[in-house]
Amino acid sequence: MIDKTPPLKVSYDTVLKRHPEVVGRRVEGEIVLVHLITNQIYNLNASGSRLWELLESTMSLSDCVRALLLEYEVAPEVLERDVADLVAELARLELLIVEAAPA
Repeated sequence: MIDKTPPLKVSYDTVLKRHPEVVGRRVEGEIVLVHLITNQIYNLNASGSRLWELLESTMSLSDCVRALLLEYEVAPEVLERDVADLVAELARLELLIVEAAPA
C-alpha cells in the first residue's frame, strides 16, 4: 500500500517534541524507538539518534540544526533539508509532535 499522505511542511521556527507514547533506547550506537500504542519499532541511524537525543527537551527546528552543525561537517542547507525531511517523517509516524512556533 502506498502512503498518499502529503508531506508535512516544517519551518525553521517549528517546535519539536517527542511523542509521549514513544520510548527509545540506545543499542549499538543507534537509537531504537518503540511506539507504545502501535507497538511499531523504528531504528534511527547515528545522526537521527543524535537528533532524538537533542529532543530530550522541546526545541525548535532551528535550535536542532544549529546544534547539529556544531557536531557534523556538512553544508548548512544540506543539514537543514535533511533534518526537516527526518522531522516530517518522524511526525508522520507519530514519533514526534510538531507545533507551530509560539506567536
